[in-house]
Amino acid sequence: MCETNGKIVLSQKVQNIAESLDLSKDMVRNILLNYIAYCRTMLIHGKRIEFLDMLYMCPDILFDDYRTTLAYECKHVADELHLPQHTVYVVVKAYLEDLEADLIAGRPIELRGLVAIKPVKKDNSYTIHSVTSPMVKKEIQDRQTVVQNVRCFTQKALKTKMALA
Repeated sequence: MCETNGKIVLSQKVQNIAESLDLSKDMVRNILLNYIAYCRTMLIHGKRIEFLDMLYMCPDILFDDYRTTLAYECKHVADELHLPQHTVYVVVKAYLEDLEADLIAGRPIELRGLVAIKPVKKDNSYTIHSVTSPMVKKEIQDRQTVVQNVRCFTQKALKTKMALA
């Protein structure tokens, strides 16, 4: 297993997902990179993005409080890549579930180009530390949007799962 500072790198996750779903590694990598790029674009345009019951990222200025589903986001990615929506949905969901399992196990994760998250165990509970990617900050500066900052928030469901693990 390929690890960097305790994190399993994207290439290993791509390989695991490709093998489990019987898809090519290039297709899985392309889907995940396009999904992450889509999320980054939505954040910069003032939209909130949720990642299952794990966490959500929110810009300092929300242009729209409308919350989308994972299936809706995957439809946009599928349309852009000219792939079946179900294929994109299954790949992205497997990736997010794998990241959630890593967090519950106490391993740090990274949504490449969006956020890095590190669970820190204190006594018998976890505190979650997150750092927004420099790529998001740079893109906000370069585009000179009214959005100036993006924050990451942990869902209560994740904290409950971590406490029970």
